[in-house]
Amino acid sequence: MSCVPFFSLGLVFSLISLSPLQAGQGASGKFTEEVAKFAEAPAPAPGGILLVGSSTFTRWTSAEQDLAPLPVTNRAFGGSRTSHQLMFFDQVVPPLSTRPRGLVLRQ
Repeated sequence: MSCVPFFSLGLVFSLISLSPLQAGQGASGKFTEEVAKFAEAPAPAPGGILLVGSSTFTRWTSAEQDLAPLPVTNRAFGGSRTSHQLMFFDQVVPPLSTRPRGLVLRQ
């Protein structure tokens, strides 16, 4: 199974315009508490799948069964947009030393 290397994520994010990032800063306060919980949560299992996104993933209650046997860590926060996910990226996505197999990002 091949997957996109993580170093290419920086390129993807750098291609996103800064205007949505700046526009979303006023709404960032409503996500602060939810995102803070991720710092207390266990790190994703090595070789697992990390889900980052909005309510699409928060409502995907069968993700662990659907993606089995891979372990799934859901770091979605409902109502967020790409600009919010970028603002909180360092808090939501743990260091890559945790070695997830893949990162699925959905707005």
